[in-house]
Amino acid sequence: MTCVTFFKSTRSEVQCNGAIFLGFLLGNLPENKRLTISKEYVCGALITLLKDSSANVRCKAAEAMSLLYDY
Repeated sequence: MTCVTFFKSTRSEVQCNGAIFLGFLLGNLPENKRLTISKEYVCGALITLLKDSSANVRCKAAEAMSLLYDY
């Protein structure tokens, strides 16, 4: 949940790294821990990044979402 705060950064590199880190972290999270994290909150934050003006941020947000296929 703390990773989402990096999405609000003014630097696109921080936003990109936050999105990818979140994707890897949640994509590898054990199933019994997945219930403790709000899927709606995380997906909503990533969808917001898909609307960013930076192409790199949009690309990394889409890549992060692709890591959540089993989430």
